[in-house]
Amino acid sequence: MAYDYLDVDPQASDEYIIGKYRSRLADTGPSMHAQIKSMLEKLGRARMSQALRDAASDSECAELCECDGVLY
Repeated sequence: MAYDYLDVDPQASDEYIIGKYRSRLADTGPSMHAQIKSMLEKLGRARMSQALRDAASDSECAELCECDGVLY
C-alpha cells in the first residue's frame, strides 16, 4: 500500500523513493504531510532503510516540510 501511495516500484532505490516523497510533499497541502510521512516511515521499516526513516523524520527534508503550521 505504501508503495502505491507514493507511486513507486518496490524495486526502486531509496534515493528515488525519497525524491518521490519530497515531490509529493511539495505538491500537497500541510494536512496531507502526516499521511505521506507515515507511508515513508512504513517503507523505511519494511526495507530496513535508515535513509527512508531519516527522511520521514524530517532529518533530510526539513526544508520541504510544514508540520503543525510550522515551516521547517
